[in-house]
Amino acid sequence: MTGEVADALDAVREQGLTRFIGITGLGEAAAVRGVVRSGRFDTAQVYYNLLNPSAGQTMPDAWEGHDFAGVLAACRAADVGVLNIRPFAGGVIASDQRHGREIPITDDADLDRETRRARAAFDVLGGEHGTRAQMAVRFSLANPDIGAVVVGMAEPAHLEEAVAAAARGPLPASALAELRALYAANFHFAG
Repeated sequence: MTGEVADALDAVREQGLTRFIGITGLGEAAAVRGVVRSGRFDTAQVYYNLLNPSAGQTMPDAWEGHDFAGVLAACRAADVGVLNIRPFAGGVIASDQRHGREIPITDDADLDRETRRARAAFDVLGGEHGTRAQMAVRFSLANPDIGAVVVGMAEPAHLEEAVAAAARGPLPASALAELRALYAANFHFAG
């Protein structure tokens, strides 16, 4: 199936209708890595955020979330550009306000668990690294394998938050170390 889709997209490129083609790298990590390594795609939209950074790092044994193991490394090795999707986990990270759009898209996540993970992450990080939304963007910016962070926004203030986060730069190494300790402890709760 991947070959048929890639063939059709190659035809679109050959007709001059597009210069680049890409994938959304959701699903089983091994399958995503295989598609990336095929050399048929220029970009990949990769799920990566401070609640689930598994696409960019080896997760500890205690990890219970969906594991996108090795996807960012495969993109780097294949020279595939990375567009980071879901940096706010559908809004769960950015705010405690719920609008009905906060739908987890991995097979083993639910809104309750994502909300508890977000609270645990921000308890560890505190407020010194900006707002919740800014910390989420800065977390993504800390990964050099990410070429662009795709932020969802519903109003101009959301754009201003993203710009402010970019101006502050990546989260510092000390904050990333605190998050790694949190992942190793499975966010200090079961499930």
